[in-house]
This record gives sequence, structure tokens and C-alpha cells, in this order.
Amino acid sequence: MTSRSPNPAVGGASALPAAVPSTNAIRWLLGIRLVVISTLFLGVLVIQVNTQTILQLQHFYWLILISYGLSLIYIVLYLRGVSTRIQTVVQLLGDIGVVTGFVYFTGGLYSPFSFLYLTVIVVAAVMLRGGWLGDFVDAWRDANPWTWSHYPELADGIAAATSGMGFFRAKQPAL
Repeated sequence: MTSRSPNPAVGGASALPAAVPSTNAIRWLLGIRLVVISTLFLGVLVIQVNTQTILQLQHFYWLILISYGLSLIYIVLYLRGVSTRIQTVVQLLGDIGVVTGFVYFTGGLYSPFSFLYLTVIVVAAVMLRGGWLGDFVDAWRDANPWTWSHYPELADGIAAATSGMGFFRAKQPAL
């Protein structure tokens, strides 16, 4: 059977079909990322110039350089016409890596910037409507167990907010 029934079974929820991110959305994601990176770079420069003490900001300079390098890779993937789903997943994984570095260098577990992970999750929810989001959140949870152990309501909130919307794939029972 290739099509879904318009009327789900009584008490059941119908999942939205998986959406493919548009090339326009990929361009916006690239552009917004470059604006954010450049703003961060200017902020770090202003901090360095306006302080009397010598601050250890080389970690931020490396993160900014890595972000620009990743953006170049994303542009090459875009110009080569790689599938927009693959481009989106690669970009979001790169964003998680950069956010992880930023959180690590600003206090790790106690960083006030751990909320930036939620930004990546929201972008993933918009770009990867369909079963991919559940896999993405699962991968993030596995990579960052301390966040889930300190914020268990986050997982419950995400699951509740997206239930019945087709964002999460139904988990297969363990064999």
C-alpha cells in the first residue's frame, strides 16, 4: 500500500509525511550561520580591544575559524547539488560540534550557554520534519548524557510538544 488512509484508525494519530528541506532553506541556514559567526567574531574582538587584562580567547578564535571552515564545506556541498537532507544533517551535526566546543570552553556542565543546543534542535525540527528528527535528538542525547540527566523535563517537553505531529518515528520494540 503506497498511500496513507486519510482517516487514521480511531484513537490513532496520522503522521505528516517527511518534508524535504528546500534549497532556499539551505541558503538561509548558511547565511544566518555566517552572520552569527561574524557577529561572534566581532564581539570577541571588541572584548579583546576594550579590556585591560589579557583574556584567554584563543579557544573562541579557533571555534570561529572552524565554523568558517565548516561553512566553506557546506557551500561546496550546496554547489555540488548534494541532497538537501544530507546537507541539512551535515550542517546540524557541525553546529552541534561548534556549540559543544562553545559550551565546553565556557564552563562545561555549568555553562550558561548550554541553551544553544535547543537552538539546534529547533532548527532540526523545522528543517527535518519527519522521522529524521527522532534520530537526530537520539544521537544528541547519546552524545550529551549530562544534559538529559540534569534536564529530564527537556526530553519530556520535546516528546509532548511533537507528539502526533509526525516528528518522531515510533520506536521499534527491542527483539
